[in-house]
Amino acid sequence: MFLPRVVSTGILAFSVRVMSVFTGLAYVTLLTRRLAADAATSIAMYGYWSQIQALLLYPALVSAPIVFWATRDAARGGRVMGTSLAGALLLSIPAALAYLPAAVMAARPEVFSPFLLAALILPASMAAQSLDAVARGREPRYSLYGLVAFELGKLAATYLLLVPVPLSLTGAVLGMLTARIVQSIILALSISTIDRPSLRTLMGWYRAGWLPLALQLSVILSTLDQALIPIIYGRPEPTAFFNAAQSAAAPVGYSAWLSFALYPHLLAGGGIGEMRSAGRLTMTFAIPMLLGAITYAPSILGLLRPEFGAATLAMRLMGLAMFLGAVDLFLESVLTGVERRDFTEGRVWGTLLSTNLIIRLGITSMNFLASIILAFYAALAGLDLIYFVTLWALLHLAAASASTLIRLRIAREHIHLPLGVLNPGRYLIASIPMVVFLLVVGQVPKAPFLQYLFDLAIRIGTGAILYFGSLSLVDRGFRERVLRLIWGR
Repeated sequence: MFLPRVVSTGILAFSVRVMSVFTGLAYVTLLTRRLAADAATSIAMYGYWSQIQALLLYPALVSAPIVFWATRDAARGGRVMGTSLAGALLLSIPAALAYLPAAVMAARPEVFSPFLLAALILPASMAAQSLDAVARGREPRYSLYGLVAFELGKLAATYLLLVPVPLSLTGAVLGMLTARIVQSIILALSISTIDRPSLRTLMGWYRAGWLPLALQLSVILSTLDQALIPIIYGRPEPTAFFNAAQSAAAPVGYSAWLSFALYPHLLAGGGIGEMRSAGRLTMTFAIPMLLGAITYAPSILGLLRPEFGAATLAMRLMGLAMFLGAVDLFLESVLTGVERRDFTEGRVWGTLLSTNLIIRLGITSMNFLASIILAFYAALAGLDLIYFVTLWALLHLAAASASTLIRLRIAREHIHLPLGVLNPGRYLIASIPMVVFLLVVGQVPKAPFLQYLFDLAIRIGTGAILYFGSLSLVDRGFRERVLRLIWGR
C-alpha cells in the first residue's frame, strides 16, 4: 500500500525544509560573521539586513490577491500562470516606488545605498511568489523545486559577494536578488505551460481581493516591528539579536511543512483522513525539534556568533512560539481548506475563511502595537538590550498561544476535529532519550568554527537517532509509515 499522497508530499516538503535548516543556518552564519570584520559592526549590519527584509514586505501587499486566488484556481484545474505572473510584474512597479520613501526614512548614512538597492528585490520576489502560488495549487512539489533553487542560490550568491568580494550589506542585497531570479526561473520551467494573461481573471481576483489583502496585512504586521524598532530604539542591535533567536528557532516551525499538501487536497475534496495523517506527521517532528531547540539553545546560537548566546532565553521562547505556529498553520490549513465557498459565490461573513481572517488580523495587530509600545518604553527607560529582546520574544509567544487556542476551539466546534490528530503524548515519551543525552553531554565547548560545527552536528544527529529509535518502539503507525516509505508498498 502506497503512502497517501498528502503524506508523501508532506514528507518531501519537510525533507526540503530539513535541507533548508542547514542552508538557512549557513546563510545566517555567513551574514553574522562576514558582513563586517569586527563583531560589533557585523551584528549591527545584520540588524540592518533584518530591517530591510521587514520593509520589503509591506509594498508586496498589492500582489496578495494574486497569490491567494492563483493557488485556489490552480488547485481546481485553472490555467492561471500567465495571468499571475503578468499581474505581479505589473504591480511590482508601484510596490518598488512605495518602498523607496520608507527606505529613505529608515536608512542611516552608512547603509543608505544598500537600502535603496533593495528595491530591485521586489519585482523578482513578487514574480517568484506569483509562480509559487500557481505551483502550490497545480502540483505542490513544483513549489519545493523552487524553494531548493532559492535556498541554494541564496547561499551561493551571498557567499561569492561576501567572501571573495567583500561587499558587506550590498552583497547581501544582491545575493537575495539573484536567488529570487533563480527561483522564478525554476518555477516557470517546472510549471512549463503558460496561458495567455487574462485581464478579466485578474480583475475578478481583485474584486474579491479584500480577504487576501487583509491576510497579507497580518503577515506584514507580524514582522513590521523589526523594521520600526531600530528607529525607535535608536540602534539596529535589538533586531539583530531578536532575528538571530528567531532564525535559530525557525527549524521548529518547519514541521508545519509536513502539512504542506493538506490545503490543496482539502480544496479538492479531502477529509478527516488527510487531516489525521498531516496532523500526526507534524507532531512527529515538531515535538523533538522543540525540545532539542530548548535544550541546546546556547550551542545553536553560538554557531551564529558567540555574542548571540546572550539571547538564549529569547530563543527558547521563540522555539515555543514556532511550535505553536506550526500547530496554528495546520489548523489554518484545515479551516480554510474545508471552506467550500468563495466570496464571489455567496455571503462573505460567517464563513470559516472570514473567521480565520479576524483571528489573524486581530492578534497580529495587538502583538504589533504591544511590541512598539515595549520599544518606546525600552528606549525611554534605558532597558538592557537582552532584557528588551527577551520581552519582545515573550510577546510573540503570547500572540502565538492566543491564535492557536482560538483556532483550535473553532476547529473543534465547526468541523469536530478530533484532538487525537494532534496528540503529543507518544512523541514526548520518545523524546526522553534524546533530551537526556543532550543534557549529559552538555553544551558544545568553544572551538574553531569548523570544529564547533562538527561537534554540534554530531550531537544533534545522535539525538535524532535516539529519538527515531525510541519512536519506532512506541509508535506502531510510525513503523508502518517508515516501511511503506522504504519499500514503496
